[in-house]
Amino acid sequence: MNKNFALSQGLRTANTILEGVWKLDLNGDTRYPNYEMYVFYYKNNRYQFDFHPKKPLPYNLNNLSKTEYYFLTDQGGRKLEEINFDESTISTNINTYKELFQLDKKDTFENIPIKVIHLSKKNQHIEYLDVWDYELSDYVINLHGLGEGASQPIDGYIYRRAQNIPKEVQSAINQIQSVKILKVSSLRCILSLSPNNPTKMYLIKGDKVEVLEEQGNWLKIRYYGKKVVEGWIKRSDVE
Repeated sequence: MNKNFALSQGLRTANTILEGVWKLDLNGDTRYPNYEMYVFYYKNNRYQFDFHPKKPLPYNLNNLSKTEYYFLTDQGGRKLEEINFDESTISTNINTYKELFQLDKKDTFENIPIKVIHLSKKNQHIEYLDVWDYELSDYVINLHGLGEGASQPIDGYIYRRAQNIPKEVQSAINQIQSVKILKVSSLRCILSLSPNNPTKMYLIKGDKVEVLEEQGNWLKIRYYGKKVVEGWIKRSDVE
């Protein structure tokens, strides 16, 4: 069995089915003789791997295509019917509309499309947003997109549960799963060049950081904003 996939023995939710590795079904399309696409759903992030079997190359995680995904609540679905649901409508601050999104969906969804948001953001500001209809089963996903609002429909795609994952893709997935991400919990988190060597730079509550090293009460972190910044912060400033 693919180690990235295990059927839940308890409550089946949308995310317990979705998490794992999927391969785009090109349905014999000969226009792409040296191309395969794999997507990895993990902790509400969707990673896309464009793979070329004849010239496989290792992946750089910093350059990997990545979007966040959330499930629309019932209220969000109704809102979708009322407005042109794109980044300009939602406003630049995702927290304004966070009640429309949820991390998982526990309602009955077998054979019923559920609406899923794909979005990319920096510093809590949305860069782009797509709305998709997902038809989920254990081994097949049917996607039909609404695009950036209902006025921009996207053709459907079929993904199948990946069975033979290329080693380059699996290696990158292993790295993703080993990355430790924490969220800033203090209102202002001072960045230091080294422990007890503060700078004028700071992070704010809600910013997500990647932990690179741990040293007592200090963490060396990397923050992906408009610029990639590394520094040290106090362990008590994150959760």
